[in-house]
Amino acid sequence: MKLAVISLSDEGARIANQLQQGLADTDIFLHEKVAASFGGRRFKSIIMLTRKIFNQYDGLVYVAPCGVVVRALAKNIRDKRTDPGVVVVDASGRF
Repeated sequence: MKLAVISLSDEGARIANQLQQGLADTDIFLHEKVAASFGGRRFKSIIMLTRKIFNQYDGLVYVAPCGVVVRALAKNIRDKRTDPGVVVVDASGRF
């Protein structure tokens, strides 16, 4: 299963790195404001990134506020049988 982990913050980047260590075939996407010390591909807009990668992954894991994720996904959702699975995690990794 090919996964993408998307984060907007340094805290989220830490969680993304932990997830990548435990999950095979996982790519990390970090907002350009995240510290350069974190690896991963950089993006400027979560909406544009989601549009670009939506059909390239089996699952999308967002470490971001739920409202932001809903807005990013809104125009991409077509069918539950073909769309990737989506998980939203808060920046502290608790929920």
